[in-house]
Amino acid sequence: VRSIAFSKDGQYVVAGGNFDQMVLCNVDTGQEVRRFNVTGYTFVEQVGLSPDGTLLAALDTHKAVRVWDMGTGLERRPLVAEGNWVTTFVFSADGHEMVCGHDTGDVSFWDLRNGKSIRTFSCITAVPKGASPGLSRLALSANGKIAATINHEGTVCLWDVATGKLRIILQTGGMISSRPAEALAFSPDDMTLAVGITAEEIKLWDVATGRRIQASQQPAMGPCFAAISPDGNLLATACGKEQVQLWDARTGRQIGALDLPHCSWVTFTPDGTALAAAGPADKVSLWNLATGKQVAAIPRAEFATFPSDHRFLVTSVMGVRVFETASGKMLWSDPSKMKTQPVAISKDGKSVAWGFITPVSRPVVTVRETATGREIGRIPCPDPCWAVAFCPDGRTLVVAGSNYVLLWDLSLGQVGPTTRARAG
Repeated sequence: VRSIAFSKDGQYVVAGGNFDQMVLCNVDTGQEVRRFNVTGYTFVEQVGLSPDGTLLAALDTHKAVRVWDMGTGLERRPLVAEGNWVTTFVFSADGHEMVCGHDTGDVSFWDLRNGKSIRTFSCITAVPKGASPGLSRLALSANGKIAATINHEGTVCLWDVATGKLRIILQTGGMISSRPAEALAFSPDDMTLAVGITAEEIKLWDVATGRRIQASQQPAMGPCFAAISPDGNLLATACGKEQVQLWDARTGRQIGALDLPHCSWVTFTPDGTALAAAGPADKVSLWNLATGKQVAAIPRAEFATFPSDHRFLVTSVMGVRVFETASGKMLWSDPSKMKTQPVAISKDGKSVAWGFITPVSRPVVTVRETATGREIGRIPCPDPCWAVAFCPDGRTLVVAGSNYVLLWDLSLGQVGPTTRARAG
């Protein structure tokens, strides 16, 4: 996926990318609503929805903007400027016009009711001699009076839409980044312009004066693993730095931190009072959230989870191990020493099951008692197992591989009648 866009009311999202269709989905349900065919093009570079939700627009690899009617799914006349490729676009606030940025540095306005060009102005005057004039991003103020552009050289400019005259060149201190900025947006009151410089930085400017607004910024987080507490009030993030950050999920404010460098994942106990986190060499540590202190350290693991009563911590990497949460003492371990998939625990926490992704002559899923490690049963599989899950009733285990799904009745010790084997 190269681009996504939400409808103004937040009910729908559309995605386009390296495939010949765009998909519209309902945000609340996740269900697909409609597909729009873009056959004949390598990929879709940008998608957008009109403010009233009646039109879908996409920038294709031929550098033309194509428009679809959301109600019927039918494509309208594309917006094509011969010899002047479109590089970015945005809908006007009323949804009646489309504003396009071009590789020549032009900004063009189109009437979406008839697909005709209304007017065009050039941004070349703001480009240094010998520099590329192409526009990478543009934004339109809510009142439609000001257009903001950024070219491939990183120059940000504000333009008067009615006259096409340059208002201000924003002083960015040279080229913004080694690649075009990823975002450009006006505040709802049109008084502030935000420019996404890189993944780590957003700069703000006063639209009227062109002066930089000094805004406090959090350090870049980078790729993170995150977990939310069972009550939904606390967010924990592990971003590979010196600490695990704790946040108020309602306000977004950081409220604490745990001293654990290079953490790769985190998970809460079911009651939300403790946290398990993986540090260097995947060493797992248990933390009391009330005191912020580490209470136990556990050897290497790639995955960990707690049963509902949080008395145990179950980890897996080369085999499965079960630890007592309070003391960190290992209670039992699987002696197979083979690569395991994330384990599954029954709803009552009494049983644990796992399979092996390592190719073996006779792939099986093992089921054991969580507290004692006593083997309850073994389920033969056609191929290596990639996923296991207990049904809520605790009596049925779902086992899946690359081309099969098995439903195993734990009380009878056999595959149930709804088994779907060798499913492609």
